[in-house]
Amino acid sequence: MTPTISGDDTDTFPIITDAGAVAAPVSESVPHQWQIGDILAGRFVLQQRLGRRRYGPVFKALDRVLSEPLLGVEHHVALEELPPRIAEQTTLIERLEQLRLHPQSWSHPNIAKVLEFGRDGAKYFVCEQLLEGASLRVVLEASAPDALEEHEVLGIVRYVGDALNYAHAKGIVHGDLQLDNVFVTEAYEVKLTGFLPSTEPRPDPVFVEDRSTAGQPHPSDDVYGLACLAYELLTRRHPYDGNTPLEALRAGLTAHPALNLSPPRWQALSRGLALRREQRTPTIAEFLMGLGVTGVETLR
Repeated sequence: MTPTISGDDTDTFPIITDAGAVAAPVSESVPHQWQIGDILAGRFVLQQRLGRRRYGPVFKALDRVLSEPLLGVEHHVALEELPPRIAEQTTLIERLEQLRLHPQSWSHPNIAKVLEFGRDGAKYFVCEQLLEGASLRVVLEASAPDALEEHEVLGIVRYVGDALNYAHAKGIVHGDLQLDNVFVTEAYEVKLTGFLPSTEPRPDPVFVEDRSTAGQPHPSDDVYGLACLAYELLTRRHPYDGNTPLEALRAGLTAHPALNLSPPRWQALSRGLALRREQRTPTIAEFLMGLGVTGVETLR
């Protein structure tokens, strides 16, 4: 089938459709709840729900345009559903449209490749490469009851840190680092997912500063996220029992030392875990330097 691009004056960008597809009409005012088997934009067939990220659920989907049924070749992608409020963010839509036109402008070996931005009916979505491997949560569960070795953790921190440095240089904050959105591929590559190349204010406060900055993410928020990631890989527990920095401050929680780290490395990690930005290591580069990450660490 030959893909076509269609649009009208009410659309901010063209919608990908399939000239040969016959789809039931979707209401523009009432978003359709995605279900397994749905065909989005006349192209993507939802096959499996993979989980949920900051913006919405993520599905494994068959890309009918890039698949070759006669040859038995199937091409799969990951689709993240974006919330309805995205449609109201004019600047955000414009930035995502630029991504659709120039995907190569957002490319890093440790960031899952964003392939496309589109819409189906009243819903927007981001199309991302489907990774073969396991999330860090699965890796950690598989290693139970042991935590990961220090050299393995430093390798992961190095790669995720490189991805964050790249994003911060472009003025983008991830803001939602957790074990579920860092993948280790079958080739031992580390890939950061859930990285929408635009910074949107948080709808609910996570850091104490969110109340005075209207929830606008800050680069040091990713320092905190990376520090929590490292702590959980080293100790098998969250430094603040899964609470947000705001909740941890209210409860007076403190992070217990990671006993398997040398004192200098623990001091660097604890500065990254500071609940207030004014007390936290300000940049990813300084955090990595404090941990003694040299840039040559690898996974094996």
